[in-house]
Amino acid sequence: MKIELETYHSNWADDYQSLKQDLELALSQVDCHFAHIGSTSIPGLVAKPIIDILIGVHDLEKFNSVIIPLLDLGYLFIEKFKVQLPERLFFIKLRGQPEGITLLQVYRESDEIPVELQPYKYAQVHVVRYQSFNWQRHLAFREYLKAHPSVRDAYGALKLNLSKKEWKDSPEYTAAKNDFILETEKTAIGWM
Repeated sequence: MKIELETYHSNWADDYQSLKQDLELALSQVDCHFAHIGSTSIPGLVAKPIIDILIGVHDLEKFNSVIIPLLDLGYLFIEKFKVQLPERLFFIKLRGQPEGITLLQVYRESDEIPVELQPYKYAQVHVVRYQSFNWQRHLAFREYLKAHPSVRDAYGALKLNLSKKEWKDSPEYTAAKNDFILETEKTAIGWM
């Protein structure tokens, strides 16, 4: 599969606010914080047009209480990723209903996520413990790229170069960016 990147759109911030409003309402009984992360949150950076939202939950006992409200909002729960990252819950929201694909509300470890979903992805939600390392690293990366245009542009160039290749799936493309992200996160956390 090819990764489709777009130049930065200021309406991505509006999309985030709209999604956040729905999430705040659905999760009003859970003490949590929201942040726009990922490439769509960084002005001037090329991105897949997918809004990444970080939700930080204060009380770990309520961590799983976000699942049903997000399913009710039409998000798909990618439970199988919890095996790789046990301190994160991951959800996706689609733009419309893909034809000819049977969707599951919950994708468990044995379930294949159809690669055909990629062009339909509208938002990705990452639920972590508030103020945890996972919370901090995402915000540090975002703020560091906003404050350092040369690093943002280097990341953009890497993404554009990688987008020319054929990938098995989106996680394979993400893994190819991992070294740059980890190195920049380390610098960014020290910088914050």
